[in-house]
Amino acid sequence: MIRVRYEMDIKAFQYIVAIVAAFGCAYCGKALATERRINTWLVCGTFACKGEKDFAADLIDAANVAPSPGQESAGVLWLICDDRLYCRNLDDYVDLYTFFNPVRPGGPAEQTNFSAAYAHTYVWSPAVQSARLLLGANDGYQVWLNGQLLRSTPDMMRTAIRDGDDIELSLVHGWNRLLLKVLNGRGIWGFYAKLADANGKNIDGLEYSVAPPDGDLRIVTESLPNGYTDTPYVWLQISGNEQSSPARAPSASPFRLSAAGGKPPYRWKIGSDNRLPPGLYLDGAEGEILGVTSDLASNNDVHLIVEDSTGAQASRTVEIAIAERPTRWLEKNQLVGLIHGAAGYNPNHGDPAEQAELLAKQGYSCAYPTTAWFILPETWPGNFDHDTFLGNPDIQTKMNGKLAAHQDMSAYKAEFNKRGIRFGTYVGLPDNVGYVFKKESDYQFWPCYQDALHRHFQDMCVEYQPAVFYLDGAHISPASGQDWNFDALYSIVKTLSSDSLMMPNLAGHAASDDCVGDADVVSVEGDNDRIPYWSRWPNHHSGRNPKFIPIASWRFPFSWAVWKGSDRFKADEPDYADWQEWTRVVISLIAEGYICDLDHTLGHGNEELHRQIGDWLHPRLDSLIGTRPGRLTDADWGYDVERDNTLYLHVMKNERGKRGLSGQSSLTVGQVSGAVRQVTLVPSEKVLSFEHEDDSITIDLTGVEADPVSTIIAIDLHH
Repeated sequence: MIRVRYEMDIKAFQYIVAIVAAFGCAYCGKALATERRINTWLVCGTFACKGEKDFAADLIDAANVAPSPGQESAGVLWLICDDRLYCRNLDDYVDLYTFFNPVRPGGPAEQTNFSAAYAHTYVWSPAVQSARLLLGANDGYQVWLNGQLLRSTPDMMRTAIRDGDDIELSLVHGWNRLLLKVLNGRGIWGFYAKLADANGKNIDGLEYSVAPPDGDLRIVTESLPNGYTDTPYVWLQISGNEQSSPARAPSASPFRLSAAGGKPPYRWKIGSDNRLPPGLYLDGAEGEILGVTSDLASNNDVHLIVEDSTGAQASRTVEIAIAERPTRWLEKNQLVGLIHGAAGYNPNHGDPAEQAELLAKQGYSCAYPTTAWFILPETWPGNFDHDTFLGNPDIQTKMNGKLAAHQDMSAYKAEFNKRGIRFGTYVGLPDNVGYVFKKESDYQFWPCYQDALHRHFQDMCVEYQPAVFYLDGAHISPASGQDWNFDALYSIVKTLSSDSLMMPNLAGHAASDDCVGDADVVSVEGDNDRIPYWSRWPNHHSGRNPKFIPIASWRFPFSWAVWKGSDRFKADEPDYADWQEWTRVVISLIAEGYICDLDHTLGHGNEELHRQIGDWLHPRLDSLIGTRPGRLTDADWGYDVERDNTLYLHVMKNERGKRGLSGQSSLTVGQVSGAVRQVTLVPSEKVLSFEHEDDSITIDLTGVEADPVSTIIAIDLHH
């Protein structure tokens, strides 16, 4: 007999999980919203700018301009720009590309390559004081304060590094005019900006507005960003981010309300007739909305009131909406698959229909074939004009069978969707020198590579709306002091395909979830050339990120023929292609609360392996897919998972310390709340006898033969 104790109150358990997920990190002192970068600007553009001479031209009377929304300079409108109003990426990056480019519906639809735009904000200072403007821009920029040019950097190929440039300036008492001119060569275009003290810290007491300061007190903010459950409301602060590169750690300031006129400083409050969704609150002194909520909200009215130093007030009603976090479908359907190889590879790894049929039988919810594998320099010159390289035999020859920056994936998407499987994309990023960049000096072209990658992301969003972007190699910092511009790369995706999930691969380090931008899911890679079943098992989050982030674990079934001809090949070792062991891996990952990413690359016998896994899983899917982990984490006989009012016991042996059945005649589970209706074997539906006394149930296992993968027992509960 095996005896364990099980406490089960499903509603209470769900409530506790939701509270911990939503508030556990954000309010336990580990992570607070401390950054105060400038995200809301008045912008004017675009203007053609093909070189240093064009960039130096003063098109708007920069020394004297004092713009207001809807005003024109040089025949071009000034528009309010805050990309958080249309993009869910949590960052402080002001994305001029997505704001102006025609690819975004509803935008100004302006040219962005070889262009410049102006960005302006009014800054109120309570006193004369020295300050530093911490800036990062792609590409070149000019900075003006109160009509004085402070710096000009006419660079056409540059990566925006957050707080990378430091410009000293002096604020006058009262309102100041801060003006930027930002140049773009090609592709990625945007900037970061922060006014800081001598130590790089926030300056207290500043007010920002995109409207001129004259006139009566008024609220300038017209709308609020959308929020998501169990996600900080547009702010994101990593605690202890000194542990990782500041450029790689995500950072997002809270959404700041804006007023103009009257006599600052301003104080804010919300009218008594309505409120923010539970968990969100307004910092009245800063005019910032903070917090995390687990509640959905649609068209929730918020009555804002601002008061100036004289006691004058102004008000405005805006709406706030809180949607379900976009990872929920993945949390409920926990089996996904990376596919190495797809259209364009030689050989082609997997017919789309065959792939889709096998995926559906095994219960996969999403699969992501390769769409770009190290975007090579040969593709860069044609990156902004596809006709120059698509189908070009010379480029195809140079690429040696690797993929161009864009290809036709419509057959895969159609076959997947026909069977209810989401289509995603796998993008291989360069690990280090030797792949895309043959030598250290090649990294001078790093911004060009990022532009090509950015364009690939855009094309995939426009044509396919991938459910997942799996980014391999994202955990490695590039050479020569370069780094990923995750904010710009994620921003194009979350603007054009807002439900797409960004899943960077952290290799074997789940605790590095704080250094890959505003990731939605993180992947922990198992070994792919030795002991791949159970090695490099995922662990939990770093604890430094207040956002709820599911962890996926990629696992790679293979025969050694895959590595033949490489230094990884081991002729004397057995293949890692035991379908029963791989099925146990799938069950173990899901039962422990992870997303199982079982690689679905076909070839070398993997078709048969996946058929065998599918034959076993298909009649048992209800006991696994769509369940949540139970509470018996220490049970040595196996795992328990829950779905609605059913408790499933997976009695199995694995390398995680589970010993399964070994001839015992009964299994006792204690402290089960509610009445037990029935106990059955899955999938045979054989009814098992049981005794339910006080707080325990003892299940009779007489005549039950242990399944070589997992013996599944369903306990049907009445609540």
